[in-house]
Amino acid sequence: LIFDAAKFVELHQSTVDQLFAGFPGDDDLLLDFLTTFSLISAAANDDTRSVTGRVKMHQLFNEQILSGLNAKIAEFAFHVCAFPFPSIFLPLLPSQLREIQTRRLNQGMYQNVQVQIDKSWWDSIPNSTKSQDLVMPNPPAASDSLKFSLALSGSDGAVGNVPRWTEQMYEHACYAARCLEACLLYITDQVDKSESFPIDDLSLALGLCRSADTARAIEEKLITLGISDVQNISSIMDTTHFSSKGYDMRGQIERIEKESLQNLGHLLASCVTKIVHLVKHSVDDLSKHIMASESLHGVRSNESYGTLQERCRLLLIAINYSQIESRGIGCVGLLSDSENINMISRTIAKEMQSTLSGFCS
Repeated sequence: LIFDAAKFVELHQSTVDQLFAGFPGDDDLLLDFLTTFSLISAAANDDTRSVTGRVKMHQLFNEQILSGLNAKIAEFAFHVCAFPFPSIFLPLLPSQLREIQTRRLNQGMYQNVQVQIDKSWWDSIPNSTKSQDLVMPNPPAASDSLKFSLALSGSDGAVGNVPRWTEQMYEHACYAARCLEACLLYITDQVDKSESFPIDDLSLALGLCRSADTARAIEEKLITLGISDVQNISSIMDTTHFSSKGYDMRGQIERIEKESLQNLGHLLASCVTKIVHLVKHSVDDLSKHIMASESLHGVRSNESYGTLQERCRLLLIAINYSQIESRGIGCVGLLSDSENINMISRTIAKEMQSTLSGFCS
């Protein structure tokens, strides 16, 4: 069965490429593919062939096809991870990460438009509101400057280049997070099995910052909704065209917002735990290379060491920014075994901080 599934994926590679390129169109089909692909990986074994008949991924697929699929999955995953919401609704990334990102783009290290700083998959969604669309308060990850601008204008969306946020936008965000989770399941499985996988440290750092930031913002918003109840939503909606429809409409908006944020928060918390796992793998890999470089050259001044040290700084910036070691993972309470997951993640973050700080000194 596993060979048949792999053959099916190979035969429909061009369709898979179109699904990635056309996202979020046919997002349900893309999620089905990513789920199937992660299940194929989970069914594969580290051994070349065991008595149960399981095999490695590279034995199931043509090498070129597998390499291409891995690259697309990694590119897609970390792009979605960097844009859980449209960029206008997200706070600025750490300045050091933005500088490195800009430098690498200027050096032509990235060719695909999806990694451009101001471009995201959200740009493919028309910025228009249908009459039947339910307008919602803006997502909780909005930057302070955007919140201030909206407060001055007395509005909650559709100001200048700020799209009006709707129930459908939350559906897009949740579907993207489901696809991201499936990607990360596959990537972590491959990494755990010591399969080579193309993970860029900058993309990993950006993904950790964005996902951790957004999950925590959602958690804080859910707490606020739980405390202030309808009053908070009422004050927001007084400035929209729905205010005349009264309490029932406001209650419906509050219910949909809570459900949407709970679904999205659960997915993002799950994704953050997997990203922390991948960062840990990258830090361990860096440690091995740095120790090998020191053993070979005896000093920390060679070109190879300098490159490794920059990678260390990238990940350290992201870990420090995410504050997982002190604040834990946002919305982790929505996951089962949340206390244990949070404790492990905080411990791993502290260990990585210590390791990376030593290499960056």
